[in-house]
Amino acid sequence: MIVVVNIAAPPVVRHGLDRMCETMRDITVVADAADLCTGIRLVDELRPDVVVVDLPCAARRPDKAAALRELTARTVAVVALLSPILPQAHVDDLFDLGVLGAVNNDTDAAGLGQAITAVSRGGRLCAAGPRHARQRLRAVADRGENLTDKEIDVLALVAAGLSNQEIGETLLISENTAKFHVGNVIRKFGAKRRGELAHLAAADGIFGRRSTPDQQKRRVDSEKV
Repeated sequence: MIVVVNIAAPPVVRHGLDRMCETMRDITVVADAADLCTGIRLVDELRPDVVVVDLPCAARRPDKAAALRELTARTVAVVALLSPILPQAHVDDLFDLGVLGAVNNDTDAAGLGQAITAVSRGGRLCAAGPRHARQRLRAVADRGENLTDKEIDVLALVAAGLSNQEIGETLLISENTAKFHVGNVIRKFGAKRRGELAHLAAADGIFGRRSTPDQQKRRVDSEKV
């Protein structure tokens, strides 16, 4: 039996992780925590095999990075849940901090269970970041006309509700370049406007976060793309 502690700040994520793990054979959750410091105390007390940590924006803050390094210094394997829109460099940083597994936070029970099992046996598993998300996006993007890898990344970020400026910051390109790619994706995907593209992509389940109709309209009105 693999003993697990879950760490996640939002109660809905924390309880969702607990319930998801309950469906897995040979995996049992003995405790959960809302922050890394509490999680570290639980690890010292309960000695679990694996800790699952919700880190949607990775550990870019020095205090979080230090706490995560302190956690991985224990004799416990750590799996990080990450946002699919994180730049790959941010994902790679987590492995430098000692994380053994990483999955996108839109994964299913099978994907999470695979990561928990792999790291509990001393293995490493990375099923997170844009490289992994692109594989799943390709099936949806094939409806478009010859989308490039960059355009597939842009499609994912539009589906997640990001503005052109946010897309540029995430992909390390200028806002104008992001706007150019968004326009190409809209044309190739056969959508009439940005809001329709986001709706079509979100309806296909690319990412869990969906823009509301009002948010989509504001994007269109403000960016005219």
